[in-house]
Amino acid sequence: MLIGKILKENRRHNALSQEQVAIKLHVSHQTVSSWEQDRTKPDKESLKKNCTDIPSTQVC
Repeated sequence: MLIGKILKENRRHNALSQEQVAIKLHVSHQTVSSWEQDRTKPDKESLKKNCTDIPSTQVC
C-alpha cells in the first residue's frame, strides 16, 4: 500500500481534515494533499510527528 493512501485513511479514521493535520504537523494543507496523492513523500521528521500526534496502527 502506498504511504499516501495510508496517511489519508488514517486521517479519515481520526475524523480530521487536511487542514487539521497540517496544523498539527506545521505544514500547509497543500503539503498534506500532496502526500495523500503520492505526488510527494513526507520527510522522516514529518512522518515521525504524524505517528506521534495522530493515532495510527498502519503507518507507525
